[in-house]
Amino acid sequence: LYFKNSSEWQRRVRKFCFEAVRRSNNMAGYDFLGPIDTHWHTFGYDVGMMNEFYELKPGETIRNVLMYNSPTVLLTDLGKNTNFASGDTLAFSVFASHYGKSDLEDALLKLRLSIDGEIKECKAITPDNVKNGQVSKLHTFSLVMPDTEKPAPMKLYLTLEADGFFTENEWELYLFPKTHAVSGANLVIA
Repeated sequence: LYFKNSSEWQRRVRKFCFEAVRRSNNMAGYDFLGPIDTHWHTFGYDVGMMNEFYELKPGETIRNVLMYNSPTVLLTDLGKNTNFASGDTLAFSVFASHYGKSDLEDALLKLRLSIDGEIKECKAITPDNVKNGQVSKLHTFSLVMPDTEKPAPMKLYLTLEADGFFTENEWELYLFPKTHAVSGANLVIA
């Protein structure tokens, strides 16, 4: 269980770091040092996506890796914002880091937000041409979080499609009930 949880934590941090690098227009390439735990090291460097037998660690899949490490990656400016309360506005921009064969024309950007496994929001827009060899801002979304009685996991899922082209990315977010301020006027501490 410790190894499984550590692998999940590493997967989330790795995705966050790769996406931060991909949002930069000042970087056109990178080398991921340490795809396996023993990469150039004999011990103590266990942050790879694969173990020493070249097997993906628990929770890691080829699909997960391609979401943040492929020629075209969908990105957001959510940063470290993962927790939201009922009534909060989830506002973020979507970007494409596109290093494909050519510009993407007539692309379709789709958004799906699910809360506790139930789809709550679906939107589709047609961004202007997605330029090749750069990071392009595609759209800004703004969604008001619904009421909830208990904490719930959310999944933000984005796809970008064009003729013969498809890419996807997703983020794990969390929704909490709105908290109400408590007046301390009659508060007695014993």
